[in-house]
Amino acid sequence: MKAKKRCLVFLLLVGTSVYGIKTRGAEFNSQPIRRQNTSGQEIATISVTDHQGNILSNLKVIEMVSMQEYTTDDNGRFTCDLSDKTRYFYTVYKERKLVNRGTLKPGQKQLHIPLEPGRVVRGKVIDTNGKPVRGTTIETKPMSPCVSSDNDGNFVIGWLPSWELRSGICLIAQNSERNLAAIVDISRQTESIEIQLAPALTLKGAVTDSEGKPISGARMILALRKWTWGIFITKRIHTDDEGRFEFPVLPQLQDYELHIGAENYLYESFTIAHLNTIKETEELTPIVLHKKQDTADGIEYGQLLLNIVDEDGKPIDITKIQLWDAKDHPSANKETFIATSTDKPGFYRIEEIPTGYYHVISINEEGYAPFQQTDVLIEKESTNTINCILSRGGIIEGLVVNEHGKPVEGIPVLIKSPLYHIGVMGDFITDANGRFHADYMPDLHYSIVAEPESESPYETTVFRGDVLCSQKDIKIVIQNKKGTRLRTFLVGENLPGFRGIKIDLAPNASKDKLMLLCFFDINQRPSRNCIQQLSKRTQELKAKDVLIVAVQTSKVEKDALNEWLKGQNISFPVGMVSNDEQAIRFAWCVKSLPWLILADERHVVRAEGFGLDTFDDQIEALRKQ
Repeated sequence: MKAKKRCLVFLLLVGTSVYGIKTRGAEFNSQPIRRQNTSGQEIATISVTDHQGNILSNLKVIEMVSMQEYTTDDNGRFTCDLSDKTRYFYTVYKERKLVNRGTLKPGQKQLHIPLEPGRVVRGKVIDTNGKPVRGTTIETKPMSPCVSSDNDGNFVIGWLPSWELRSGICLIAQNSERNLAAIVDISRQTESIEIQLAPALTLKGAVTDSEGKPISGARMILALRKWTWGIFITKRIHTDDEGRFEFPVLPQLQDYELHIGAENYLYESFTIAHLNTIKETEELTPIVLHKKQDTADGIEYGQLLLNIVDEDGKPIDITKIQLWDAKDHPSANKETFIATSTDKPGFYRIEEIPTGYYHVISINEEGYAPFQQTDVLIEKESTNTINCILSRGGIIEGLVVNEHGKPVEGIPVLIKSPLYHIGVMGDFITDANGRFHADYMPDLHYSIVAEPESESPYETTVFRGDVLCSQKDIKIVIQNKKGTRLRTFLVGENLPGFRGIKIDLAPNASKDKLMLLCFFDINQRPSRNCIQQLSKRTQELKAKDVLIVAVQTSKVEKDALNEWLKGQNISFPVGMVSNDEQAIRFAWCVKSLPWLILADERHVVRAEGFGLDTFDDQIEALRKQ
């Protein structure tokens, strides 16, 4: 589970006015500007450029806690006060689809954020009446980018492919002013989305001891249970003097996991299920924490004392640690504990841990390489402190291509190390150029595996060679599966997914409708003619509950494609292959262009490879079935 940082978070968004872009030859000085604000306090300077080093001016900068706005100057810089807390910056340049984030450590006086090509989603937030909702916070999970909708309900959010996990991506939208919330799943190909908010859920309750007395100051944090794992979605809160707590503005119909800890009490966590019930407020059954002496199972409990610093000895803020009590991964039993800060910066106490030896203690803090220490002894009332030095680590980069040397997008890449005691170090996805990027990697030796999804035409491929941290020249050639060319038709099978195809198709657009799919190439006259003929029948087929969807099978300039579609008055959804063309054509059994596929209301393929002159016969035969 990934806890939200207890820190100041900044958002950089492109302003509405025209950008100023200076080339690397412009007067860009990488030296920190040492200034003071009007109160005499020292300030830090942050600069933003694109990935080629061009300076970006006139960027809006929003401090996410106070929502104070800044703007980069002609040199692409802005300043903020120095702080003893870590600041995280997040940047989106929507016009060029550039994204990145940066971390400003306590006392750091300069930060440079280079924007990289990423995935960008434009969206709109509406209420149940379809009206736009301003001031809504939208956050991407399991990544952490967070933005706010404008006065028209619009927002832009983005991330780098290296931030993705294979499990999935969702957006959580919350509007505290109107007590509305929603959660929506999105694909890696999503470019635009509309989020409809609904009345939110508020969880309330009380924490008591075994005698029913309220416990004040108990630490609590809430996680969303999703994709077999959980992610913290709230800040840590504390119970009041009467032991009461409240988590407001939560999306309905979700599973949540509540974590509770208090000094001298045993740590507790449990799941709250809301899959079938919509409520405005739910009062939970009182949560009872037991003191160590209250347990009757004979287990002794101890504590863990940690000193968390960086390589320069500066304290680091953390929120949780993980302990593993088995040596055989993946069956190792892992438990997460909330870290309690002490009066001394960088020193933490973790209580209510059963005594004994643990195989590994791990700390995963954003902006640092994962930290591990083996053979950890937890003793009752121990005063020994474990010193944990977190490093920045290194970078591993590479390229995945097919047998023909073409880059392949969307391939999961696993990076492993036998010296990393709990197995896989990272699970990354190749971008549109077939590249993968892993940062904050410990200084170890690694093996790399390209592991396509089961429906992919490619074999799992292990990179032959000992990979070192900071290696950036890795090239993995993935082979076609043996016998994949034997698959020649789709009839009787469910439609393949749109993975590797960028298309703006509403989730319910095809519900209870026949689907007619046309794979075409704008560069071929027969394909253009087919699309034109389908356009003339759009309204007729719509009346018969037939949804037309077209897919451009080769990569062309998006603006050129859109201009041609607009000139032909094409009103049905048209997508374009963004992944390996050969893999897409294989998945859809496309043998020539244009290629038509007809599916029934359940999206089972009933006909393929037919001509428009026989389309009416295909529809009639399908209706009779």
